[in-house]
Amino acid sequence: MTTIRIAPAADADVPLLLDLIRELAAYERQPDAVTADVDTLRASLFGPRPAAEALIAYLAGAAAYAIYFTSFSTWTGRPGIYLEDIFVRPQSGPSTGSAAPPSPASPPRSRRQSSPAWRPLGHTPLARAGAHPGRERGPRASPLSF
Repeated sequence: MTTIRIAPAADADVPLLLDLIRELAAYERQPDAVTADVDTLRASLFGPRPAAEALIAYLAGAAAYAIYFTSFSTWTGRPGIYLEDIFVRPQSGPSTGSAAPPSPASPPRSRRQSSPAWRPLGHTPLARAGAHPGRERGPRASPLSF
C-alpha cells in the first residue's frame, strides 16, 4: 500500500502552495483569477496573525493541499474549521484523494472544535454526484463527517 504523508505547511512551503493554488485555478478554468503572490500568501499564513492554515500531502512529491481557517458557530458556542480549498493533483492518481484521510479532521478534535465545513464548487465531480457522506446538496456549507 502506498503511504501518503500529510504535514502542516511551513513558511518554506509557500512557493509550493502558490504553485498548487495556481494548478487548482487552472483546473477550475480560471488561471488568471489568482492574484496572490508569495509575499501575500506568506503574510496570510505565517504572519503575526495567521488567517488560515495549510496542509500538504506527499506521495512521491507534493500530491495535494488543503487550506482551512477557523470559523465560529453561535449555535454550538464552539469554533470550527472551514475547508477553503482541497486539491489533489490529477497526475497523483485516482486513489490519492481516497487514500489520504481528510486531515483537517485532526485540528477540530485536538482543539475541541466542532466539525469542519465545506462547499464544493457546483461544476466539480463531487458536487455533481449530489451525495457525499457528511455533506448535503445545496448552497450552504455543510459539516464533513469522518
